[in-house]
Amino acid sequence: MHEEEKTFLSPEERTDLPRSLFFLYCAANIGILGLVYGAIIVGYQLSFLQAVLVAVIGSFSFGIVGLMSLAGHDTGAITFVLSRASFGFRGNLIPAAAALIAHAGWLSINVCTGALTVLALFAALGIGTTTLSMGAALAIFVALVLASVLFSHAMLIRMQTLCTYLFGFFTLVILAIIIPQTDWAMLLSMPSGDWLGNFL
Repeated sequence: MHEEEKTFLSPEERTDLPRSLFFLYCAANIGILGLVYGAIIVGYQLSFLQAVLVAVIGSFSFGIVGLMSLAGHDTGAITFVLSRASFGFRGNLIPAAAALIAHAGWLSINVCTGALTVLALFAALGIGTTTLSMGAALAIFVALVLASVLFSHAMLIRMQTLCTYLFGFFTLVILAIIIPQTDWAMLLSMPSGDWLGNFL
């Protein structure tokens, strides 16, 4: 079998680079959800050191996803297509169904968070939180999600790159506001939580 026959996409058809994935995932994961995750970690009654360890170790778990995606670099195909080689066309229905459920869950979380963000903008404009305003906020964000389907891949990458720089800048601004106001003595004196039950 010739080398070119082993690939799904020819080199000429591959218009993107692996490093562009940084902007795709950074823009999606940086922002207000980071504060939510931080609150969840604190909710487990961990010490500052334990909380930092959880955040760092949890972040490195994405390396597993990266290792699993290396085959796509060689073939030019997405993971769902490549997994047919392991599971077969019909066997691949199980991982595909699991991915569909996971995507539906993440979409629900993102839509709810986005709708709450629109509600916060309404409140800043003096619009009270009512059933009507909640419905309007949800409708606006759902419309934005549906509109994003109309954009090309290249346009989405450009938008995500812009969002990465924008959200990254505002995250630094938020940190610059929060860090000086932090009671470090209280933070560092927090007792350690249960390593097995809470940390794990």
